Amino acid sequence: MDDMERMGPAVRKAVPGDRRVRAVETTPRGVELFDAAHVAAKPPAERVVAGP
Repeated sequence: MDDMERMGPAVRKAVPGDRRVRAVETTPRGVELFDAAHVAAKPPAERVVAGP
């Protein structure tokens, strides 16, 4: 999680009412990275499902 925060795709935020807990939230940069990975993974995934 430390690396994710450093790189920017996620942040930890305090949870109101519970000082012990931190919620992990995706940042706009994280959404961009997820979308790009999803697009890049689609062709290989389709080949795997299609079979020989």
